[in-house]
Amino acid sequence: MANTDQVRMAGLATLIGGLAWIVAALLYLATPVSADANEVNTLQSILSIVGILGFLAGLFALKSSGALGDNSIGRTGLWVAAVGLIAILAAAVLAFVPNLEVDDMLWPIGGLITLVGFVMVGMATMQTRVLSQWPALPIAIGIAMFLVVAAYTTLFFLSADVANWLIIVTTALAGILWALLGYTLWSWASRPSTATR
Repeated sequence: MANTDQVRMAGLATLIGGLAWIVAALLYLATPVSADANEVNTLQSILSIVGILGFLAGLFALKSSGALGDNSIGRTGLWVAAVGLIAILAAAVLAFVPNLEVDDMLWPIGGLITLVGFVMVGMATMQTRVLSQWPALPIAIGIAMFLVVAAYTTLFFLSADVANWLIIVTTALAGILWALLGYTLWSWASRPSTATR
């Protein structure tokens, strides 16, 4: 039985997290070259942290909604994706520590773990069909999160202009998909038929 209040609140947190990532991408796009990079990076890091916390809430909203079912694929995928998001969260927090390069390692590791976890979560949601509107959305989110991490790693291989555009586009895409998942969870829990479950 789904706790609709928990799902609704976590869905709202996920929606806010997705919007935070969209704002971070737009902020990066709208920042003039002459702006103080430290202030912009600090605000973007804060928005990333807010977003990731919302994304963690979304994972547990999927569990509370029953969308993961009672199978081991859903439970395992939930925890694998949570570990990946926590690694990305740690990278975002450690970015505030000067002269510490650990965050550069945590981004790609967290992205890969998140991809694997969300593929498993997506498989579980497709089996249960609780979220019948968007059952494959978690798989798309996992791919988008991996693309964000891949875009960050292109900074080492591509020109800064190309890599920055890839980062902006993939971050905005991931934010849109997370916001869509948050709205889907919020609206699913707000339906009158859900309350009787």
